[in-house]
Amino acid sequence: MNLNLLQKPRMIKMINLKKLKILKIQNKRRNKMKAITLTIVTHKAHSLNYGETIGNISTLKKLTQNTGHPKSLITYFSDKAIKYDVKRIGRESFGWHLMDQSVVAVIKGCVENNNFNYSKFYEDMVKNFEEFDLFGGMFADIEEIGGKKDRNGYYKVDGNKVKIETERLKRTQPVRFTNGYSISEFSYDTNLLNDIDAYNRYIQYTAGQKEQSLVFPEEHYSYYTYTLNIDLDQIGAVEIEETDNSGKIVKSWKRVITLEEKKNRIKSLLEIVLLWLHRKIKGRDENLTPVFVIGGVYDVKQPFFHNAIRFYEQNNNLIVEGKDIEKIFNTYEIREKTYIHHCNQVKINDEEKISPPNNITNLREFLEAILKEIYLGMIEEFLQKLDIKDIINAENFSKEKKLTDIETNLNNISEEEKIFEIEIKISRLSEDAKEIKSNLEEKIKSIYKESVLKKLGVSSTKTDSKFELKEIKIENLKNADLTLLNDILNDITKIEGIINEDEKKLINETVNQINEKITEIIAEKKEEQAKKSNKRKNKEEKTETSNEA
Repeated sequence: MNLNLLQKPRMIKMINLKKLKILKIQNKRRNKMKAITLTIVTHKAHSLNYGETIGNISTLKKLTQNTGHPKSLITYFSDKAIKYDVKRIGRESFGWHLMDQSVVAVIKGCVENNNFNYSKFYEDMVKNFEEFDLFGGMFADIEEIGGKKDRNGYYKVDGNKVKIETERLKRTQPVRFTNGYSISEFSYDTNLLNDIDAYNRYIQYTAGQKEQSLVFPEEHYSYYTYTLNIDLDQIGAVEIEETDNSGKIVKSWKRVITLEEKKNRIKSLLEIVLLWLHRKIKGRDENLTPVFVIGGVYDVKQPFFHNAIRFYEQNNNLIVEGKDIEKIFNTYEIREKTYIHHCNQVKINDEEKISPPNNITNLREFLEAILKEIYLGMIEEFLQKLDIKDIINAENFSKEKKLTDIETNLNNISEEEKIFEIEIKISRLSEDAKEIKSNLEEKIKSIYKESVLKKLGVSSTKTDSKFELKEIKIENLKNADLTLLNDILNDITKIEGIINEDEKKLINETVNQINEKITEIIAEKKEEQAKKSNKRKNKEEKTETSNEA
């Protein structure tokens, strides 16, 4: 195996937004991201959420809009209704794990030495269930799990008496939807439903009905508006208490999933809302993707646009009051962080007042623009953790900054995250930081090299952040399985460029011997399978002979 053909460490590609038409006047740096808020107007949809049925009349959920005479009504769908469909699509299309009977095993697994480990409960639930992570949940009653609670708050779990404070078994929602309100007023339209065809063919025989049933559902066809708020600090994290420098106890968030997993959960949620959201109701699929959306990623948790923009319908077009948007921009100074998309049937009054006037005309581009903001925010959050933000910021860049400062902070990060996060950081480095960029690339290679040596069981000496390869004892490979061997080969592909010629020879010899070992293991397994197959065949032949006798 030629080491020169081996891959170099992979680099994370940043999203290219050069072709995007975005509502940003300049690319200023911002504070740590905290939240996403999106105010959305859906496509026109038909009767989205029914309430009680009175007799044979199905009533829509409605609200009184004013106190005048006559009072006007609007219809709405609840936040519970929209979350139901978001979770449904998440499970069907993105493999989300929704809470089910497996929660019982998680709760029981948190009982340790007759005590309940609440920290383990929160971490396990966030790791294992996207539903619990994104939408929260609570467990006020667990008597089916642990028997009836006594007056002192103890439950019996697998025969052990454990005190469980059920009021602590909860999580607030990082992802919050408002109700969705109709743009047009409700006019008391109704429909007459019957199925004379089904009645004539089989219902009269199966149900024994002399007459078919008639149903009168209320009907309303309208645009709907709602707001989505996402707390980015909370996703993939659990709340912990820490003591600051002054001795004061402060609450913060501890991330319990990888940055990659956090990014994927946010990405899938936004994809559902912006590209795929639809509601299944009474045999219909109603499209709830946006015809108008405004929002972005901000450093404060505030639904800026909710109930702040006037929408109304005119000649089958949706009209948006541009003055309301301009007022929000002037009040909060968030113009440069805000993105807008709208379809052709949407008209924005005084659109020229919203400067710059360029809008994103494609929902996929809108999604990528928001994701890029989140992605860069995650990078900056990581850089703050490393305390080397001044290296990344070209304005404050100093060549005197030492690599040792970076390495010291790297020691506090788990091995699992090192490579991914350093690569992200390198992709964000400015042109003025080439020297530091080179040093960081060396650091990545050193981490890979150290990983190879550890797996091969080789002792290494560290000199000036470099690792000198001594000797590879092939005896270490004798008991290795295929997984470990392939893992080592994969790591070896990452260390080209930091080994000398002698080390190259040793590595090449090792690669050849690993490949021989893999071939040997595969051959042994095939031979073992062949023996088992022959043994089974002989047994079957003996059985047939015995049956014939």
